[in-house]
Amino acid sequence: MLKAHSKNITVSIGIPVYNEEGTIIKLLSVLEKQIQTGFELMEIFVYSDGSTDRTNNLVKKYKNKKLTLISSNDRKGKIFGIKEIVRKSKGNVILLIDADIAIQGNTFVSTMIRPFIKDKRMGLVSGNRVPVKVESFIEKAIFTSIRAYDSIGLHMNNGANPFNCHGGALAIKRALAVKLNFPQSIFDTDTYLYFSCLHEKYTFHFAKNAVYKIKLANTLEDVLSQYKRYLIIDAYSSDKFSRLIKREYSVPFWIRLKYILKELMLDPIHTITMYFIIQYSKNAKNIAREANPTWAIAGSTKGRL
Repeated sequence: MLKAHSKNITVSIGIPVYNEEGTIIKLLSVLEKQIQTGFELMEIFVYSDGSTDRTNNLVKKYKNKKLTLISSNDRKGKIFGIKEIVRKSKGNVILLIDADIAIQGNTFVSTMIRPFIKDKRMGLVSGNRVPVKVESFIEKAIFTSIRAYDSIGLHMNNGANPFNCHGGALAIKRALAVKLNFPQSIFDTDTYLYFSCLHEKYTFHFAKNAVYKIKLANTLEDVLSQYKRYLIIDAYSSDKFSRLIKREYSVPFWIRLKYILKELMLDPIHTITMYFIIQYSKNAKNIAREANPTWAIAGSTKGRL
């Protein structure tokens, strides 16, 4: 690991995983090659949420003195894992990374950390997720939605909005993280952390140049599962952040119409398909209170980068 250029900001990395034997070593290797400009990497935690494959053994065998495995015998959910990571972390900033992403370049971490150096009130920074080449019908349908949302995200408030908060890679100020209770009813981090950041009077930043690639779901079952989960997150967060949600998701009608029409012109069949998928998924709000925090994994997104 390259020597840090500055020790002003200390960083802890946390990776919640469940059965990620196909991706975890590649991710750790990429993290080990990051150039530490403006920060010092203190530790890397891998929280294994009841993994039943070779994930735990692979992490144990990986030679890095800063690496620690936290393992659970049973599945308790990603939020529980994040709580454990926050509890054990000592860095000024905690970088939470999903194991099934592909970090691009050796300055990814420094790009994620730089906003904290520039702004003392920086609370949360999101990386920029970019889908790998889309091939299947379902992937192309999802991509129309991502392209529209990304266009809206870049248009609103100089990029500082919930459309640009992506859970694959989020850096959070430890002083903010320790204030949060991470309710077990939350199924993912994006919405909860974004609105918690604003609620606590911190700043959010979208690090456009901190690029990581993701593989989109390629089965109808997986995409329905994912979009139901997204809607459930909003349903829970609205209990505490209703005013902020109303404000932050307020997009002028003409802007929404502009980008929807653009997608319809570019790719009408896949855009219409995605519209019906989203409408169907909205029924998930009716079961939000009974849903299980150990949500089913979208298998078609795993080990394919």
